[in-house]
Amino acid sequence: LQVLFNVWAYIERLEKKVEERVNSVEGVEAILWQVPETLPTEEPAKLRAPPKSIFNAFLDSTKELCKTQQLSGKPVAIITGTNSQGGGQETTVLTGITPLVHHGMIFVPFGIRFTYSHEFGNVKEVKGGSPYGLELMHAFDHGYYFGSITKQLKEATA
Repeated sequence: LQVLFNVWAYIERLEKKVEERVNSVEGVEAILWQVPETLPTEEPAKLRAPPKSIFNAFLDSTKELCKTQQLSGKPVAIITGTNSQGGGQETTVLTGITPLVHHGMIFVPFGIRFTYSHEFGNVKEVKGGSPYGLELMHAFDHGYYFGSITKQLKEATA
């Protein structure tokens, strides 16, 4: 069983933590992947158009998969980051869910797990860019949770 993740340079460290933990779930393998660039950078400027998000262009290319619902029932998570606490991570995730729902995918949220809930209220020092400042711990924990959910879904449909 393979799990795919999108790799963006500024959150690659988080995704490596997720990958490490997903791979700790027996029978589950994480594979990191990157959405390919779709246009040379000068093309939008020639058209006097704002640059299109690489990820949006990628989603646009999946319309055949959407029509045939080939991704339906597959688990998916969104990993994001900002350079400040309260920088809009939740809004980014909420916005990103919409196209995944069109595909019929099952969103597996990060959530606040028991393993580090004692740190949730510790605001004595800045620990990262999320509202909770727990990115690496959060990503590591979510990897196991995501891998476990993926395995349960696979076993339920076998």
